[in-house]
Amino acid sequence: MSPWLVLVPIGVLAGFLYFVWQRLAVAPAWRQRWVRYVVALVLIVLTALALAGFDLWGGWLTPAQMRPAVWVGQAFLATCLYLFLGLVPVWVASVVIWLVGRGPDHGRDARRRLNRVASPLVAAVAVGVTAYGAVEAATPAVTRFEVSSPQLPAEFDGLQVALITDLHAGAVRSATFTRQVVDLTNAAHPDLVVIAGDLEDGTAARYAPEIAPLADLEAPLGVFVTTGNHEMYQDTANWVMAFEDVGLTVLANTAVPLERDGATITVAGIHDLVGEGEWAPDVDAALGGTEADAFPCSWPTSRSPRSTSRGAGSTCSCRATPTVGRCGRSTTSCRCSSRCSRAWPPSRGPLSSPPGGPGSGGRRSAWRPRPRCRSSP
Repeated sequence: MSPWLVLVPIGVLAGFLYFVWQRLAVAPAWRQRWVRYVVALVLIVLTALALAGFDLWGGWLTPAQMRPAVWVGQAFLATCLYLFLGLVPVWVASVVIWLVGRGPDHGRDARRRLNRVASPLVAAVAVGVTAYGAVEAATPAVTRFEVSSPQLPAEFDGLQVALITDLHAGAVRSATFTRQVVDLTNAAHPDLVVIAGDLEDGTAARYAPEIAPLADLEAPLGVFVTTGNHEMYQDTANWVMAFEDVGLTVLANTAVPLERDGATITVAGIHDLVGEGEWAPDVDAALGGTEADAFPCSWPTSRSPRSTSRGAGSTCSCRATPTVGRCGRSTTSCRCSSRCSRAWPPSRGPLSSPPGGPGSGGRRSAWRPRPRCRSSP
């Protein structure tokens, strides 16, 4: 990649910050001129803290020492989205007033009144929404649901599967958060644990200790992991080794047979869609060794290609789409049933705490992966 391409995101960021500064500090025409300098200074400091979350300032401080500053910086990035969504309509309204305004000043007083009220209100709402999302995301949650398939062997009827996804341990989320997820998962007493990628943000050398609690996950049939798009951004090989070091079985375009009372199902996993070379996803390789009458269960990541199974089996797919703020998702516990059903129960809601769940206050957030169970072609 050309080093000149780095100028593109820098230019976009600089342009966005200038736009925010104009809307918050200049357009309202505050009487106190120092407001412009204060807003500019705050934006510069918050941007510097946000960049610290990508380790751009080096590793001269430990993750624990950097975490408070990084947390503020990453929260600012989330706030920027809501600032953009709110300030653009205010700017459009100002342009309309300018176009229809009478006199040589094009409705200057009306524009100033609008910006003095709307711009601070947008900033306050943006901070409030981000704060709410941060609190929700800090509380690991469990959602329980059931999936049925007529092809599931009777010996596996009632199988408890825990799906963990998008931990994003690293500069913001520490081993403490990982420990909470592990404790919640073990409390559900799953038979099988599958981790569908995006465990980390950063390099393994710096942040591998943040996933160390995963070594304590307990499941009689094993704990398996696939890579996500974040594992593909950097340090892929070292992260795969770090997963293995904590006792996770990495499904790298591979499948593993699981036996219970003489019956067998196959758990398969593939690399993320953005992977290249040895890290490219390969569904055929993952399911190539499965028997035609086996029941394969694949757990692709959010960006993995749609899985297809060979032979007469079915494929159970759990997909988790990454979103800004990553609010309210951590662990899903599903119960497999052999009752005749061709689809998961229709649902639209988040991976969230059930009413009265820990830290939820009975609330539910607005996101959930849409799991599906389908027959093979």
